[in-house]
Amino acid sequence: GSNSKGAPHVAQPLLPSGHAAAEEAKPAPVSRPAGEDARRGEALCVLVLRIFKATLTKNFDAITKMDPYATVSFRAADGSRWEASRTRVDRGGHMSPEWDHTCCKQPFCKGDTVEIEVWEKDMVFDDFCGKACVPVEELMSEAKASASTTFAAGNVIELPLKLEDGEHTGTISIQALVMSAEEEKGHSDDTVTSVDPALFHTPVARLGVSGGTAPFFDLRLKQPSGTLENHFIGKDLSHAHDEFSFYEEMLALKKHPGKDVAMVDLLGFALDYAGVARLPVQGGKGRGGDPNIDLLVMRNMRAGFTELRLLDIKIGQVTAQAGWQGKSRLGALRNSVVDGITNSQAEGFRLEGFDHRPPGLASMDPLLDVGGCEKRKEKTVKKANRVMLQRFSGAEMLAHFLDVHQPSNGLGEADVSSVFSPIEVAEIACHEVVFRLANLALACRRSPVPHKWIGSSVALGFDAGRLPRRTEGAKAVRKFTVVNIFDWGRSELNTLEKHMRLSADDQHDRSKFWKFYMGGIDRLFWEACRAYKHMFGNAGEWKEITLTLYDFDSMSRNDFIGKVTVPLQETPETTETLTFSSRLAGTTHCSITYSVAWRPLPKGSRLKGSWRVSIFRGSNMPDMDVMHRLGLFSSRKQADPFIEVVATSATRSFQLRQCTTVKVDCADPEWNEVFDIPVATREGELQGALKAVAKGLGSTEALEALPADCDSQRHRIDEDIALWKAHLDSCIGMEAATPNHLFGDDGDDSRGWVDDSGKGTGFFIEEANNGQYVASCHASEAAARRPEPRTPVAVVEGRG
Repeated sequence: GSNSKGAPHVAQPLLPSGHAAAEEAKPAPVSRPAGEDARRGEALCVLVLRIFKATLTKNFDAITKMDPYATVSFRAADGSRWEASRTRVDRGGHMSPEWDHTCCKQPFCKGDTVEIEVWEKDMVFDDFCGKACVPVEELMSEAKASASTTFAAGNVIELPLKLEDGEHTGTISIQALVMSAEEEKGHSDDTVTSVDPALFHTPVARLGVSGGTAPFFDLRLKQPSGTLENHFIGKDLSHAHDEFSFYEEMLALKKHPGKDVAMVDLLGFALDYAGVARLPVQGGKGRGGDPNIDLLVMRNMRAGFTELRLLDIKIGQVTAQAGWQGKSRLGALRNSVVDGITNSQAEGFRLEGFDHRPPGLASMDPLLDVGGCEKRKEKTVKKANRVMLQRFSGAEMLAHFLDVHQPSNGLGEADVSSVFSPIEVAEIACHEVVFRLANLALACRRSPVPHKWIGSSVALGFDAGRLPRRTEGAKAVRKFTVVNIFDWGRSELNTLEKHMRLSADDQHDRSKFWKFYMGGIDRLFWEACRAYKHMFGNAGEWKEITLTLYDFDSMSRNDFIGKVTVPLQETPETTETLTFSSRLAGTTHCSITYSVAWRPLPKGSRLKGSWRVSIFRGSNMPDMDVMHRLGLFSSRKQADPFIEVVATSATRSFQLRQCTTVKVDCADPEWNEVFDIPVATREGELQGALKAVAKGLGSTEALEALPADCDSQRHRIDEDIALWKAHLDSCIGMEAATPNHLFGDDGDDSRGWVDDSGKGTGFFIEEANNGQYVASCHASEAAARRPEPRTPVAVVEGRG
C-alpha cells in the first residue's frame, strides 16, 4: 500500500506518514489545538471550508480504481498543527473524486495556514496523493471579508496538489466561508409564531383540498391596510405538522440570517409565512369537538388574480426516500415507480397540477380510449388527469401554459389599441418567468450548504383572465406573474451550523439530493428559456406553417393522419387537401380550411405584430378507431381530430408549435380557432433578461443550446443541458449586466431591470421626460421581486 515513490515523510504531528486504514463508517475525530480558548479570544474571524472535488493526474493504485478522501488541517504561526476535518471516502472516485464536504468551523488568527491533503484508501496503509497549502489571510481576502463581516462566501477556487518532492499531482476545488468571530444565538426548535386571531373575520370557511390531504381555509383581513383582504390563506396544521417546523425555521432565518445570510435570496422564493392562528370554523366543529382550529397563515397565491393559470411542478428525479421524514418503505417504493414512468426520471421534474387549463388541454380526455370521463367516478377522472399531466415533457407543459389562442370572435383591432393582446400578456409573463427562474437557479448555487428538499414544488403562473390597459404598462403583467417554491412536507431546511454537525456520509446524502433538486430547477429554467426563444424571440421573418392533422389517443401515441405546408403570408379563406400517411393514402380525401392575416400592434409594444392563423374546419376525417374498423365493439365511429400548427422561420432558427382543441368522434370538425405567430419588435429580449441576472448567462453560446422541441434529439439535448449547467456554474460569482443592458420599453417608456447579483439590491431604469434616466433601488429582497413604491436615488445623463 505505498505509492511509486514510497510513502512520503510529511511533517504531521497527528497523522504519521501513510495513514493507517481507519473505519470508513464514521469520520476521524476532530483534533483541537492546545490553548484553543485563547485562540478564540484572538481570532480574526471564523472559517468554514467546503471541499468540493479533486482532479488527479496520477494514479496511486496499480490494480484497481482509487478510493480517495481528503483531510483538512490548520497550522498556526507557532508551528502547531491539528486536523480539523476529514471527508468521506469516495469509493471508485479514482482520478475525479467528489466530496462536497463542509468542515467544522475553526477560529483563525494571523499567520495561520490551511493544509489540505488527498489520500487514497487502501487495505493496510493509505497512499498520499498530494497536498495543497494556502494562507488563511488569502482565503479571507478571496471571501472579501473583514473582522466586522457577519458572513462572506468566496468563489470556488482550485489549488494545486503536490507531493513532497514538488511533483504536481492535480488540483483540489475549495470554497471559503468566513463569519464573524461572535457566536450568534440559535433559534429554538419549539418556537411557535402566533398570529392574532382578531386580525381576521370569523368564522373561517373551508376551501377544499389542494394536492394532498391538507384542507385550506379562506382568511379575510378585517383591516387590510394597503394589502388585499384575502392576502392570506390558512392551512390545517393538523395535516401539516411535517411543514410546520420548516416554516418556523425559515421565518427565524429570514429575521436573523447571521451566517446563513446567503440563503435569504433562495428563501425569498418561498411563500411568505406569518405564523399560526387559532380560529373558529364555519358550519361545524374542529377536531375532537373543538370549535376552533389551528391554521398555518401563509400568503395566498391567488389573491388579486382574475384567473390564475398555475402550474404545480414537483422537482427532483427522486421524490421519496424510505425512512426520511416518516416515509414508509412501501410509500417510497410506490413513489419510485411513479418517478420512473413519469417525466421526473426523464427531465428531473413532473407536472402535478394545472389550474385554469386552456381549452386545448381541457379537451384532452385522458380516458377517451376506454369510454371517456363522463361515465367515470370523479376520483377516477382526477387520477387519470394527474397521470396525463405527470407524463408531459417540459416542452409540452410550457406550450399549454403559454397557450392563449382565442376563438374567432375574440378581441378586435379596436380593443388591441387600448389593451394588451393575449399574446403580449403571454410574452411578458414568459419573460418574467425566465428572469425569476434564472435568479432561482443561481440562488440554489449560492446556498452555503446543500439541502434535502424531497418532493417540494415550484409554482409558475400568470393572470390569464385579465388584459391590462396599455397605460398600465408591462408591470401590470409582471406584478401578477408567479414563481414560488413550496410544499415542504418531506424537506429539511439545512443551515451551516447543522451541516457542520453532520457526519461525512450525511453531508454526502444532502449533496446528492441537492444535486437532484438543482438538476430539476436547471432543466425547468432551460425549458422556459427555449420556450421564450422559439415563441417570442424571432424579430425576423416567419417563412411557413405546417398544419398537421392527428387523431388523439389517450392511451398511446397520437395517430398521424396527414399534413400540408403553406407559406406564411396574407391568405384568404382557403381549403387545402392533406398529404396523407402511407397507410391512409388513397383511402380518404380530407381537407383543412384556414386563413392567414397580419395584425400590427401599437407602437411601443414589445411585439411588432403577429400573423393570425385561423383554423376554421376540417372535412372527411377518416375512421381511425381500430376496434371499430375490425368490427368489434366501439362507441366511437370516427376520428378524434386535432391540428398541430408549426411555424418555421426563414433561417430555420425558430420553430413555434401550437395545437387546436380535440373534437371527439367527428368526421367534419368545426374549430374556428385563431393562433398568433408573434414577431418581436427587436432582438435580444431573452439575452436582456439573462444578462440582468448575470452577464455570462446571455452569451451566444448559451443561447445556441436552446433547440426547438419539434426536432430535438436525445443525445443533443443531453449535450445542451450539460453546456447550460456549465454556464450557470460559471455565473455564480458574476455581477449583473450594466444599465446599458435593459429589458426594453415594456410598453411604458424605456425601462429595464438590473439586478446587482449576489447583493440582493436591484435597480429600475426609467426614462424621464427630459431625456435623462432615473435609477430606482430597493432594499434587500428576493432578486425576482419588484419594489413598490420606488424611490429615485440617481439620475444618469444621456442614453449611455
